[in-house]
Amino acid sequence: MSNLNSLQYLYPEIALSVGILVLVLSAIMTKSKIARSIIAVVVLLLTGWILSLNPATGSALFSGTKGNHLPMLLDDGFAHFFKWLFLLAGVVTIWISVYSDDTRKSLSAEYFIILLATILGMFFLVGSTNLLMIYLALEMVSIGQYLLAGFNRKEKRSNEAALKYVIFGGTASGIMLFGMSILFGFTGSVDLLTIVENITESTFVFVAALMVFVGFAFKISAAPLHFWAPDVYEGAPTPITAYFSVAPKAAGFAVILRVFLAGNENWLADWNWTLILAVVSAATMTIGNFVAVQQENIKRMLAYSSISHAGFLLMGIIPFSEMGLQAVVFYLVIYTIMNLGAFTMAILIHRNYGTENISDYGGIGKLNPLFATIFAIFLFSLTGLPPFAGFIGKFYLFAALLKTDGFIWLAAIAIINSVVSLFYYIRPVKLMFFAEPTAEQKFPSTWHQIVLIVILVIPISLFGIYWQPLVNWVQTANFLM
Repeated sequence: MSNLNSLQYLYPEIALSVGILVLVLSAIMTKSKIARSIIAVVVLLLTGWILSLNPATGSALFSGTKGNHLPMLLDDGFAHFFKWLFLLAGVVTIWISVYSDDTRKSLSAEYFIILLATILGMFFLVGSTNLLMIYLALEMVSIGQYLLAGFNRKEKRSNEAALKYVIFGGTASGIMLFGMSILFGFTGSVDLLTIVENITESTFVFVAALMVFVGFAFKISAAPLHFWAPDVYEGAPTPITAYFSVAPKAAGFAVILRVFLAGNENWLADWNWTLILAVVSAATMTIGNFVAVQQENIKRMLAYSSISHAGFLLMGIIPFSEMGLQAVVFYLVIYTIMNLGAFTMAILIHRNYGTENISDYGGIGKLNPLFATIFAIFLFSLTGLPPFAGFIGKFYLFAALLKTDGFIWLAAIAIINSVVSLFYYIRPVKLMFFAEPTAEQKFPSTWHQIVLIVILVIPISLFGIYWQPLVNWVQTANFLM
């Protein structure tokens, strides 16, 4: 499709771009932080409304004035599905930013501009079918993340987090770009389908693909490229940490699926690519879970938890089947909701008790039984216990993996890791309900805080009992390219 005609399929992206410009003007026109947050939420809701009015068509976009060049983007169900996920993460992040101690005093227009810019970058990333477009979109997301990680400029740990993120992220990005250049050299194209069609059985091609995977593995915090996550998650403002743990991770998995399943085939099968993914999956979940057990800070614990979940999600890619891919997407939706819920509860506790240390959670369940129960539901779901949605999500991942010969060992490792995760997820629950209170009074709650946690906890409870609507939605994502 010609460049001009392609614009009609980018109305959601155009709406986001206009919204960013409106926020730039708001920096001049108003000093109200609440007004800016409302504008940002309205922009995301408007983008979602426009997205709902423009269903996926499968059109190949930006293929030249006469349509005689390889496309840059696809307007398919796969991209649309992830866009909804990013909008959800964005709205919740803005919502919790309003009352988080880490951000509510520094909610400048720049904060929302950068946040929306990263969402715009992820919109382009999940629809990209061209290596150059993938790189540009990924860098658009990454640069925004670097800025958000260090947004609290007066806090030492926030500055440290941003610096580490920039250094590690820049290195991973450089390695990925070098791999892309090798692929271009061997195939003569940056279009994914053309690369798959012209791939050769060369060790250099395998090395190039591995280098490209390094950039994506960094984004999803897969081992051994996970080391940045705990420090960045702890140092960044907590709402941003929540956002990092779900939206960019989902985008990372989307681009992995898009690149390494281009043409709907495992084009690296000759190099035992599934075995490599299995080893990375096992290492990621094992490191994440066993180190999380030792954590005292709730943000660092959830950071290592996020690493372990990346390992579980990689299990769904290994079969290179439609069932496996749908299991990954299904779990990503559930993971996004329950992780945002866990961070929301951590923010509420920090705001009212002034602590991020798990050992200080003693007696919160006696003072605030409703809030503590909801927090426990999120943690139980992250563990994968029934009857919550996390159990169903892991069930689908295990079911897809066990249909593939030769990976029972990985399923066994995943089961052991699930048991290990119970230790660190259950610890805050035990302290909240069975330890003596460390505070003297209940913490106050506002109506919008209650509304938010109820909105997040309902699907986690409902999809653990009746998950067919979510399955139906996942199946609308067209995985063909």
